[in-house]
Amino acid sequence: MPKPACWPSRSPRLPLNFAGSDTLQDNYLTDLLAHAETRGAEFITWFILQDYDALCVFIGGCSDTDVLWRDTGLYDGFGNSRPAYTRWVGELGVVLK
Repeated sequence: MPKPACWPSRSPRLPLNFAGSDTLQDNYLTDLLAHAETRGAEFITWFILQDYDALCVFIGGCSDTDVLWRDTGLYDGFGNSRPAYTRWVGELGVVLK
């Protein structure tokens, strides 16, 4: 099993940095849920369930843009849930597998 990459993510050839963390991800989800409720959203989609670590290894590496998305899952590269996953389940009552 590949070692999960840690935050922040940086694209080697693009002038982009993503300075994230488990806490910032959880804060983002908290804000997202609050805005969704305020606006009467019928559903919320979290695009990436688990980090891309294994996928990047399988395909021989991540592209410059893929590396920016690699660590945005509600599960890390080992399949361990992040704090945002706990919030997702607590607020929405939907277990993601």
